[in-house]
Amino acid sequence: MDSAQAQLDEELKSIKPTWDTIPNDGPYLHPKGYYLEEDETLGRINRFIEDHDTVDVITGLDYLELENSRWNRLMYIELQKGRTLEWNKFLNYFVGKLPIIIFLFLPLFALSFWAVYIRRDYFYIEHLIFPVHVQTVFFIMLILQWLINFSWPELDLNGPIMLLFIV
Repeated sequence: MDSAQAQLDEELKSIKPTWDTIPNDGPYLHPKGYYLEEDETLGRINRFIEDHDTVDVITGLDYLELENSRWNRLMYIELQKGRTLEWNKFLNYFVGKLPIIIFLFLPLFALSFWAVYIRRDYFYIEHLIFPVHVQTVFFIMLILQWLINFSWPELDLNGPIMLLFIV
């Protein structure tokens, strides 16, 4: 019995251990310490989602040893959404909101014009009127460009129309 055991031990020692090369998408792709070495919650969640974008929120927070609070769940979900973000959809959304964004920043533009031309005898409201006119002309040019591209798709007038706006 001892000789058989010794022979088996020798055979097991002669076998070279090989690492498992099958991709593992489970929660043990990296050891837990790999994720826990991040001090900040956001970095820890981001590092985990890089490797495991399909793991649900509760399992992910448990694995990362984070409290299952509303704030941590929100961060996890938003980081997951950010990883699967389609840039075309984002750009369409952003371009759709651009007029509102520019309108809300008009007072800042006016304030910057007022600061640059502080030695002139213009009031703040006069500096506010100028960006409103510039914005109006810009959007009229964009509407004209869109109408021309929609009516005649073979024409490419992007350069000339923007040059017209600059002049």
